[in-house]
Amino acid sequence: GVRVFSLVLFISISSFAQEYRAAISGIVTDPAGAPVANAAVVVRSIERDVAYDTATNESGRYLTRFLPAGKYTLSIERDGFKKFVREGLEL
Repeated sequence: GVRVFSLVLFISISSFAQEYRAAISGIVTDPAGAPVANAAVVVRSIERDVAYDTATNESGRYLTRFLPAGKYTLSIERDGFKKFVREGLEL
């Protein structure tokens, strides 16, 4: 069967010389709470139509940094799991 992801999501905003950048990080786990390694993570800027790609590490963690302020969609995929999509993230 197809399993689903569990996700803990963190959003932070930093200021560098009056230019605001943000980061999105999280931990991806399976339904039993085990970390999901090598899941593809895509953070897409709605206004700019730019994708920031990364992957989870062996602990299920991921980090996308230096994101311009704006609205984003987050998607996570890995074989054997149902695709996870969260829309409406605003940084």
